[in-house]
Amino acid sequence: MRLEVYPWGEFDAYKGVTAPNTYREEGPEWAVSLRSGERFNLSSCPLPLVTVNGKFVVVLGSTFFGDSALRIYRRGSELSTEGVLVRQIELREIWPADKLPMDDKTKTYYDVGQPQWYTGGTFTFSVDSRTVTHTTRWGTTVDINLENGAVFRK
Repeated sequence: MRLEVYPWGEFDAYKGVTAPNTYREEGPEWAVSLRSGERFNLSSCPLPLVTVNGKFVVVLGSTFFGDSALRIYRRGSELSTEGVLVRQIELREIWPADKLPMDDKTKTYYDVGQPQWYTGGTFTFSVDSRTVTHTTRWGTTVDINLENGAVFRK
């Protein structure tokens, strides 16, 4: 699977259509190749979050105990259109310890048909697009530095 990041454009610049909306223009600036496995479980349609400046993509996975909950990618060099993995972050770094399952690592966080781990939570990018703040469904909050993947609990 491949996620492509397109540059922003204005509707009034697109075939003479005027609208207050923005859209992503034709032709990707860079892309991320996602492979199932590699300790990152993808649903059939993973949820990507893209910073306003288009330099970072956070991909939310459908996680199992011990696997990554999300991956952070950044745009590579100007000469490359392939994104670079910054870091994989496990759910234990994001969720409160008392919400994690206590049994073995093969147990899923939810049974089939239940909500994804991020359901009921929020993700907010900082104005400078260097940090994403995640608030869990229980109200706990973490800041994640997009440049290096460091997680800070509030």
